[in-house]
Amino acid sequence: MNAVSHFGGLCETGPRVWSSEYWQSHRVLFLILGLGLVARLAMLLLYLSTHDWKGETWEYEVIAQNLLEGRGFTFLHHNTVYRSYIVPVFPLICAFLHRIGGPGLGLYYAFHLSIAVGIIWLTYTIASRWYGVRAATLAAVLTAFEPGLIVYHSYKVDVITLSTFILLLGIHFFLLMDGSWDKRLAVLVGLIAGIGVLTRPDLIGLFFVPVAWLVVERRRLGEAYRLAALIFLTAIVIMMPWFVRNYSVHDKVVLLATISGESLWRGNNPNATGTTVTQDIRGQFDAAPEEFRKKVLSLSEVEQDTFFREEAVKYIAADPRRFLRRAFEKIYYFWWFTPTFARQYYDWIPLPFVAAYRIFYGAMLALAMLGIWSVMRSPGTDVTRVTLYLFVLPIAMAIIHSVNYVEGRHRVLVMPVIMILTAHGVTVLSKLGSSKAEQADLF
Repeated sequence: MNAVSHFGGLCETGPRVWSSEYWQSHRVLFLILGLGLVARLAMLLLYLSTHDWKGETWEYEVIAQNLLEGRGFTFLHHNTVYRSYIVPVFPLICAFLHRIGGPGLGLYYAFHLSIAVGIIWLTYTIASRWYGVRAATLAAVLTAFEPGLIVYHSYKVDVITLSTFILLLGIHFFLLMDGSWDKRLAVLVGLIAGIGVLTRPDLIGLFFVPVAWLVVERRRLGEAYRLAALIFLTAIVIMMPWFVRNYSVHDKVVLLATISGESLWRGNNPNATGTTVTQDIRGQFDAAPEEFRKKVLSLSEVEQDTFFREEAVKYIAADPRRFLRRAFEKIYYFWWFTPTFARQYYDWIPLPFVAAYRIFYGAMLALAMLGIWSVMRSPGTDVTRVTLYLFVLPIAMAIIHSVNYVEGRHRVLVMPVIMILTAHGVTVLSKLGSSKAEQADLF
């Protein structure tokens, strides 16, 4: 099967996803997709109706409007016009949707909700291939109704939803390639990885984890090296125009974004908490000494980026043990909850709901660990390799964030992967229950 067929069918076996046969045999999935969409629409309407019918916008929307109004890819930050504040894909999509749909967010939300439904579908597709239809159905249900995903996949004009879709797409095609050794799929994985990094830099995990996996796993080593090289080179080719553009703009090498220095500093400074805010919900920059802030405001874009990075490195070098301790704390925050969880952006949500969500997520995480444990007891199988990959990729992304800072939205990015492992954990638990019941019947 060629790469185009892989993309059109998304699975090597069974009916193609675009055929009526597929939908007839997956009617439950169609129902879950519909209910997931309804849940997100309900959250969108609830938020808009309680916030003067205004969506929650971020820097992406500002840059999109600046592009449309002739000011270029710019964003005013720290008294300076930034021209490489963030990577380009999502702001360009926002600008394109405004170009054809007008100034409102109606077309954006249509796109956003479509991508959200696609996330549920991809979750099901990955899970069904490796864990069976039962686990896949449960994974789709969990992804459709996980509260954090409903929030992020509804009213936020934010890159997380698109990034999650790209992440799942990259996982799916890498797992297909890892089983088929298809060079065309390697190119496709590299393409997705390159677009992913230009959508959200922490998707660099899609870039280096597959390459490292192929090399370290050491199966069919010669072919593995060729596939790894194809992924690497394709991703670099996709990202190169942005690198060239940044060099032409700044007359200096700026690989991805000029906010990277500040991101490092936010997680590594005297007031650092491991998140982007202090314990009293002030931004890290706002909590910095006045002299420091004045210095930053007097610098240009690239100078600010360099200054923040140098200050962070000085802080790390002065106490490396503190840096490592904080890094482990941030890995913990990635998988659990930050000290400021639900105090900054979700203060409109009643506290009992927040407490209930902690319990729900704790149960899901425990079941995911059960699913991982059960598979690791049988090393050498394809399902074991797939489970290990689904575990390693989020771990790598948690480590990436531990260098900078962690917020709840960073875990939202990999939540569907957790839901796949959780669903498998539930099936393992149900089988254990059935086995005990059968043993009891014997007596």
